[in-house]
Amino acid sequence: MHLQPCGLNLRGFFIFTNSPRDGILTAMKKINRLPCGINYKVIRSSRKTIAAEVNIAGDVIVRIPMRLSDDAVRAFIESKSDWIERTVKKVTARRMERQAALPPPFTGADGDNLPYLGTLLTAIHRIGETEPRVEGDMLILPPGIELPSIIQWLRARAADELNARLQRYGELLGVGWKSARLSDARTRWGMCSGKNSLNLSWRLIFCTPEAIDYVVAHELCHIKHKNHGRNFYAELEHVYPERKRAERWLKENFLLINYL
Repeated sequence: MHLQPCGLNLRGFFIFTNSPRDGILTAMKKINRLPCGINYKVIRSSRKTIAAEVNIAGDVIVRIPMRLSDDAVRAFIESKSDWIERTVKKVTARRMERQAALPPPFTGADGDNLPYLGTLLTAIHRIGETEPRVEGDMLILPPGIELPSIIQWLRARAADELNARLQRYGELLGVGWKSARLSDARTRWGMCSGKNSLNLSWRLIFCTPEAIDYVVAHELCHIKHKNHGRNFYAELEHVYPERKRAERWLKENFLLINYL
């Protein structure tokens, strides 16, 4: 099944938990506010422990057992309020640093830089060209091409890169999938549904080849393991031993998922 031109979730930098394992999430969510003005989301699930997370977007998420009382939740959050406030500030500062490190918005003009497979291409228009192509560290563009057409070309290149990896890691894992689609999501690099349908962000084309390998292997492992337990990571590291390095790169470059 090839990708159709139509989310690995962006996990948090910081987590406070009294257990390393998550339960099965439900749709029960509630938004609350700390005295300092920071909002936090409570998600009840079948887990047995409490965990507070500040994700890379600066959102505060508290995961709790289904039957835990509201009073117990408030007591836990209040006991961690100083940690949450410090961590939100730290994540926000890091996000601003990463934002400043991104190249300026790409418009397709001569001299613009575009992230592509972990490198930067410089756009150059050339008479006689009929479609975009890569030549060394240059993105050769036909005269008069507009940004939507360049994005369409990037999506096609992403589909090529992802299809090759789906075949490779699918064979290594011995798994098949119901469908595979390019996603425009801005919070997930990829996602595997409970029915084994895959969504993969076309913006992975901005990432290093190693990061793309990781995301594809990660989502395909979810066909066998529907959680992030020990068996899941054992399977993932069997087919992609450098997964921690790829995870670090994706965390450090997470703003690429909002580029273009």
